[in-house]
Amino acid sequence: KFRDVIDDNEKRLFFDCLYFLGLRKSEAFALTWNDIDFKKEVVEVNKQITRFTGHSWSISTPKTQNSTRILPIPKIVLEGLKWQKKAYSKYNNFKSTWFVFGGVNPLASSTITECKNKYCKLAKVKQIRIHDFRHSCASLLINKGASIQLVSKYLGHANINITLKTYTHLYKSE
Repeated sequence: KFRDVIDDNEKRLFFDCLYFLGLRKSEAFALTWNDIDFKKEVVEVNKQITRFTGHSWSISTPKTQNSTRILPIPKIVLEGLKWQKKAYSKYNNFKSTWFVFGGVNPLASSTITECKNKYCKLAKVKQIRIHDFRHSCASLLINKGASIQLVSKYLGHANINITLKTYTHLYKSE
């Protein structure tokens, strides 16, 4: 329902990346076209955006050492990324260092929060936090039979205890 009401391709792609790739919003904001390998169909998560007051930001290393990871790109996200890159490539000054979300500068966090709130209301679904898209990714992986080790690695957790502490309730007891 949520995805169906999104009327902006870039915003849909952003939420798809949070949900299907399990990215932290700071990791999604930091993605550049250099991080996307269309031939191998993978994305390299290797940085995050650190926000300050107002519109200032900086790029830093990911939250933990394990947060640096290479993830397979699901087809639904890959198609969105191809569309987004084609749209940006129309600009004469386009560079592969541009941000996937925002172009020359990354999207503002407040923009995404406002869009999320608007789309939840339009879809008549419960308001969730942006970070809950990441939790939904973990739930999806677990429900598809992924091991706790795989989910932990996919999310970039420092160790499986973090994943277990957060998601143990989703695993059926033997």
